[in-house]
Amino acid sequence: MTSEKRVLLDFIGIAALCGAAIALVAYFTGDPLELPSYIGGVLNRSLMSPFQAALLAGVIAVPLHSLWVFTRYRVQVAPAYESFASWAQTLFTSFGFMGTIVGVSLAVGGLQTAMEDGEPGALIGGLSTAFDTTFLGLTGAVALMMLRRLIRLKGPQHS
Repeated sequence: MTSEKRVLLDFIGIAALCGAAIALVAYFTGDPLELPSYIGGVLNRSLMSPFQAALLAGVIAVPLHSLWVFTRYRVQVAPAYESFASWAQTLFTSFGFMGTIVGVSLAVGGLQTAMEDGEPGALIGGLSTAFDTTFLGLTGAVALMMLRRLIRLKGPQHS
């Protein structure tokens, strides 16, 4: 039987690889990428912010991790994955909310400068952080919720 600890270590490894890939993209591109749409904007801004990049790495790691775990361990991993995904889902939501608080705080901190100088950059940057981290946190949580449901549907049926 595969343990929750093994599933967690696998996730940390895959998330670290995703984080390294994001860091390399951010390093080699330097300038913001020209990606259209809201998702493109979130990805672009996430490359420039360590907290958002870490959340993005986690979000990207979720489907890769589940594919890895179920390919490697097969059905026997379902209880351990369910336990891992339960608290990881809560962590994604919590980190997204934490980023919301930080972003709103940054926006409020930049409000006076925006009003005095007529330059809304700090205000907009803070709001961007708030919305982007909320989006990333909820995306990770929803992905895990869907995977947990899929596991329950494919698992042994109890009468």
